[in-house]
Amino acid sequence: MKRRTAEGSAVSIPSNVAEGNSKSGKGHYLNHLSHALGSLSELETLLLAHRVGYLTAATYRDLAALADEIGRMLHSLSRSVARSDARERPDAI
Repeated sequence: MKRRTAEGSAVSIPSNVAEGNSKSGKGHYLNHLSHALGSLSELETLLLAHRVGYLTAATYRDLAALADEIGRMLHSLSRSVARSDARERPDAI
């Protein structure tokens, strides 16, 4: 597995969440959450490297479980933000 690529994807997930949260308006936030989900998908694809021996089965199971959990959290957060009234955000326009 390309370690730098995987690390970059892993760092990009919370970075996009943080950046989106700092923007005004839920549209910007949702866009950044979408980017975070894209980075998670990229990381999950890289985890498939276990099939060619770059990761042990145990490491793959641990990382895949964490990726699933993060995916559930991101989807839940995205649904919550999408349903929210923009006025609920203190920085909303």
